[in-house]
Amino acid sequence: MDFENFLLGVRNVWDKLQALGATCGAGQHVRQEDIGLSHIFVLHPLDSEQPEAVRATKLGARLLHEGRVDESIRELHDARQLAPSSHVACGNLGCAYQAKNDDRAALYWYREANRLQPQDETATCALALLELRRGQADEARRLLVTFLQENPHHVGALRLLGRLHQRQCHWSQAAGCFHRLIAVDPSDDEWPAQLQAMKKEVDALRKLRHPRLVRFIGACVQPPLLLVVTEFMAGGSLHDHLFGRTSRTTLAPRQRWLIACHTAEGLAFLHSQRVVHRDLKSMNILLDSRQNAKICDFGLAHQMCMESTHIARKLDGEGGSPRYMAPECYDASLGKLTEKVDIWAAGCILIELFGGILPYADCQTMPQLTARILVEKRPPDVPPQTPPHIIALVNRCVMFDPSWRISATELHSELVRMR
Repeated sequence: MDFENFLLGVRNVWDKLQALGATCGAGQHVRQEDIGLSHIFVLHPLDSEQPEAVRATKLGARLLHEGRVDESIRELHDARQLAPSSHVACGNLGCAYQAKNDDRAALYWYREANRLQPQDETATCALALLELRRGQADEARRLLVTFLQENPHHVGALRLLGRLHQRQCHWSQAAGCFHRLIAVDPSDDEWPAQLQAMKKEVDALRKLRHPRLVRFIGACVQPPLLLVVTEFMAGGSLHDHLFGRTSRTTLAPRQRWLIACHTAEGLAFLHSQRVVHRDLKSMNILLDSRQNAKICDFGLAHQMCMESTHIARKLDGEGGSPRYMAPECYDASLGKLTEKVDIWAAGCILIELFGGILPYADCQTMPQLTARILVEKRPPDVPPQTPPHIIALVNRCVMFDPSWRISATELHSELVRMR
């Protein structure tokens, strides 16, 4: 085959890819995305005065379509070197690295694309989704809100932001996004269905009543009045008492033990209702005026049906707070998602309460944290000054095999017995 025919073949492949809305999901190594989000991780044709850059991009597209990801990345790097100021070339590299399941490199190149062109919708949405996948919900929200200030009717960004608010239990903000989507496209049935599903979720949470849970009173999701009403907790969060603005107020040993008991009691009730919290942490333990503890923020909570033994994984990441997430939340090969993810988090809270440090306090970045958990397979360290009986209990919570972890009922019983 001569060179011109080869280029013609590459061009035909490129045209087919674009006609089909080809995404990085074409390769066998690629993680599938949520329906409606697959358009985010896409390759785009390069509009450049450098014909060699255009040629390298088309060849990279063909190689990626064939599943030859490493070869595709080399071609796309060549295209970027030939067109260094092109945000499209950077975004294409982000797409290819995401196809390789290298989220760290994908983040880098999508950030470069976003830096060169802040209004690039593909880079913005891809960045938000990758940030959300690694637990950085605040950064994902910032990216989307900034983008929507200039593009208020962008359906993809509105949808992502609405879903983000919904899974964080920010009902009023989520409702606002879905109502905006209805206004943009009244003929699309998806957004009214999302609102209806959210109302059912709110109603289910309202029925979770227990003295150790912050009472969820209700939410108004109908514009212009968008609000959420919960029980007022005058004492603030446990995290603030331990590490934040109120940390000067030392908790007495008996108060720490009582908070641990209350937390375990609330968790035992949730699990008895087959509800998994999935974002248990000291910031989600609130204290009343008498320093009684209650669990709050059910943004990631999931109720399993009676016949289920585990939770289905989310295709866009599990969310949660990285320092408190059990190993199976990072890697599906380490176990199914069950109520035992909350037990791991409860062990981390015991470290904070009785050891005085954050879990994995020496890990300052996500790569350090994931290396500690997935490569070294080390649970969070327990300070030596922690009471021995608490150390033993923590160790029963942070077992790498979920089936070996203590249950919430057993955890509560053990804490009561220690009194």
